[in-house]
Amino acid sequence: MTPQKESKEAELDRRLSSFLVEKKCPTTLGYYYLKSCIVKTCLNPSVTACMNKLLYEKISTEHDTDVANVERCIRNVINIWWKTLKNDILFTKKPTNKECIITLAEYINSRQDDKPKDNDKTFHDDERYISIYEQLFG
Repeated sequence: MTPQKESKEAELDRRLSSFLVEKKCPTTLGYYYLKSCIVKTCLNPSVTACMNKLLYEKISTEHDTDVANVERCIRNVINIWWKTLKNDILFTKKPTNKECIITLAEYINSRQDDKPKDNDKTFHDDERYISIYEQLFG
């Protein structure tokens, strides 16, 4: 991996971690798999074309586990997270693994060039997120 790609990946990871902590995402094993999937999707959106064969397989290799475990752990963390955020506008319905990964990757990428401001809106107030989610999943 090139130094530039490493620094971009580290920056994405930092921003994503901050966002997930802010949104109270449970830090189970699935959290780390979900985070890895989102970062990889930000860097290469085409990996979501075939989640099991491309994305989950990469994550399972990195974490020395099997593909089914990665998928199950991600689904579990999304289910737990959904139950805690039902009244939040994070998602309008319970997302599938793919919906969650793509939507959060799009959101993180859309915020890449933003400079933080003291009065910066929180994620659930961000109209760009709602637009991205509606365009992708109607």
